[in-house]
Parts: sequence; structure tokens; C-alpha cells
Amino acid sequence: MTTTQDIIAALNAAHTVTDLEAALALVSIDPYKLRAAAERLAEGDPSEETAQAYRLAIVACGVPTEAVDAYLLAMALRTETPEQRAIREAFAEARHLMDTLGDDHPKTHAAVIHAIELQDPGCCARMASECGITLPEPDYRGDDGQPLYSTQAIAEAFDVPHEQVIADAERLMDDGLSVHTGPVHRLQ
Repeated sequence: MTTTQDIIAALNAAHTVTDLEAALALVSIDPYKLRAAAERLAEGDPSEETAQAYRLAIVACGVPTEAVDAYLLAMALRTETPEQRAIREAFAEARHLMDTLGDDHPKTHAAVIHAIELQDPGCCARMASECGITLPEPDYRGDDGQPLYSTQAIAEAFDVPHEQVIADAERLMDDGLSVHTGPVHRLQ
């Protein structure tokens, strides 16, 4: 008898689609239907609900949930682009920080913002604008081209005392967030 652990081990050890399909044969799953569902999930296709419904139907037929999820993850990992991988890894890091540091930790906030911005560049600025918050234009750029903001510009944009912004930046550095300390170039 094939156990759930055998199925998961076979799926995790698979390095090719053929390996994956052989692992699916252990539980009599039609690999072509499941591959189509996995590809829809991996592409973030709007028909993700269809793929999820198919997943639930497979589970309802007695296939262990862990096996189906391992297959879907394996397919997603084999079809993702470098950009998709970066987004997935950024969200995984954010989830890890939520679990280890908590939702309110500055490092968690930074990781969530980074992941969201990778997935949808400009999203945070749009959401801030929708809330009536106008972000300042960057004053400087680092050697790497990263936009940088002066504490004075941040204070003016959020209508708070400059000293408070400095104190908040120092607190964030104490919490382990990095603040740019290298060379800067003033924007004209």
C-alpha cells in the first residue's frame, strides 16, 4: 500500500514532468488534468478558482491533500519565471517574519511592502494616495540608483516635527532596519 509519505516523497523527488506523472500514477491521478490545473495556478490565471475546485475534487476522491499540494507546488516551481520566483520568495520571507517577529515589527512591515511592490510596482504609493497621503519626491539617489528621502521631506509630507522623524528613524535602526548611510547624490 502506498502511503501519503511515499506520495509526497515521490513528488518532492521529481525533477521532470515525467517524474511527476509517475508519482501521480501512485494514486491514479490523471496527470494531464492535474497539470493543467497546476499551470493555471502557477500562471496566476483568473481561472484559479477552477484549479482550486479541481484540487478540492481530487482531495474529495481520497487523494491526500499533502500530495496534491506537493504536486501543485512542484509544477509551479518548474514553470515560474525569475520574477515570479522573486515575488514568491519575498512573500515567503514576509510570512516567516510575521511568524517569528510578529505582524507589528518594522522588519515585517518592510518585508510585506517589498513583496507587494515586487508584485505590483507602485501599489503602496497608490494606496497611500487613495488614503489622502501624498508621498514626497525623492531628494537623493544612492550609488545604486535607489531613491532616497531626506528626513525633512518626510516630516513635511506627513506634517510631523522633524525631530520625530529622526527619532523614528533611529528607533527603526535599533529594530534592525537599515537606513542608507552610503554616498548620496542630490537630484536636480
